[in-house]
Amino acid sequence: MGVDGFEIINGNIFDYETYKYARDKVLLMLTGTDVHHPSSVAHSWTVLNSPNMTVQGIMTELREKRTTFFFDATGPRQVYYPNENPTYYKLLPLFAITNIWNSFYDDYRGMYSFQGTFCHQRKIVIHWRSYWWFVLWCLIFFGFYELGRWGMNKLWRYGMIKFNELKNRKGRNRRRRNNSVSSEEETNRENDLIDLEI
Repeated sequence: MGVDGFEIINGNIFDYETYKYARDKVLLMLTGTDVHHPSSVAHSWTVLNSPNMTVQGIMTELREKRTTFFFDATGPRQVYYPNENPTYYKLLPLFAITNIWNSFYDDYRGMYSFQGTFCHQRKIVIHWRSYWWFVLWCLIFFGFYELGRWGMNKLWRYGMIKFNELKNRKGRNRRRRNNSVSSEEETNRENDLIDLEI
């Protein structure tokens, strides 16, 4: 068959069918913690009984398929809770924008071979429809942007016209009041002159 063993547990997922198959065929059984972050916890451990904890001793046990495992579905209590990095949230929108480019293609490389290469031939599939939809969404976005800018410009001009009209109206009213006060003063002055002449 060309298979030495299987990963029967990954993270907190126990693949029971694979476990039964590996047990019946006497294949190597391994576990994967899938711990990629300090706040993640391990749920499974590969157990082997090596007479000496050296690379050679461990590899001998693996080659002889003398492994078992320990699995705790709930996992141990988290012992480290990292602080949130405020810079991450500042840059998160940029990360989200850059992830858009991943929707334009798929990169199929298969499983990693642990020899610096991948097990399968690399295949890149380009999603041309995503490109057209991206262009269309950009045009829609910029169309709404220009429409909003045009509307704000019109609103600003209308507001400035009304503001100037109000300002001119107040100026005219002020001039009228000043003119009426001046005419009253002129009338009073003429009356005073008439009184003096009498």
